[in-house]
Amino acid sequence: MLPQEKAVVEKLFKAGAIQIVVASKDTCWGMTMAASTVVLMGTQYFEGKEHRYVDYPIADVLQMMGRASRPTIDTEGNCYIMCQATKRVPIIPPNYLTSQ
Repeated sequence: MLPQEKAVVEKLFKAGAIQIVVASKDTCWGMTMAASTVVLMGTQYFEGKEHRYVDYPIADVLQMMGRASRPTIDTEGNCYIMCQATKRVPIIPPNYLTSQ
């Protein structure tokens, strides 16, 4: 996505003109918008050079999850991770997102 297009999408999202943004994991690193809910559609990506699926690095997962926070608007954010049953393991340390 071109920087000009990304700026327009962010402006429309912040204004409430659009309510859902679908973004790749790479795009999430450059986004400045936050949402009350984030849905991760999988925990792997296809590595074309090796012709196999590879797990997202934990930093990427945390970055995508971190978009589910609007400190001045909400008291909490929600993140739902959709993945295969075999990938259903706790990847976030206990109490990571709380003050405990």
